Amino acid sequence: MIERLTIAKHETVSGRFVRKYIKDIPSEFVGGELYSTEIGSGEFRGWKRHKANCVVLICVLGKAEVLLPELKQKIELEPDFGGLVIHPLTIFGFVGVADISTFVSLASGAWAIEEIENIPESEYGLEW
Repeated sequence: MIERLTIAKHETVSGRFVRKYIKDIPSEFVGGELYSTEIGSGEFRGWKRHKANCVVLICVLGKAEVLLPELKQKIELEPDFGGLVIHPLTIFGFVGVADISTFVSLASGAWAIEEIENIPESEYGLEW
């Protein structure tokens, strides 16, 4: 399951444009961890599913596609999109569209190797 997280607010602070994505952090994300990932055009990352954690993906620079093979969906993320909430047990990956794209991902819990299941390329197929 996925949900779209809309941008809560656009504002200019000290001459700089700011996007505020999360107004009130849902309780399941308190105590979670925040990661940053940079990818190049055509570069794939992810291909995993979280067993228990939700993940919010936000593209803060560039453009990328989030690929959801079980749902046969591709969702283009860019800074004005907001964010995407990916619920546990949803397989996802992402590919860079712009020369350089930067994502932040907020997980609802601490990182643990046993919480993440990496999916072999042969299992997620992108024929659709």
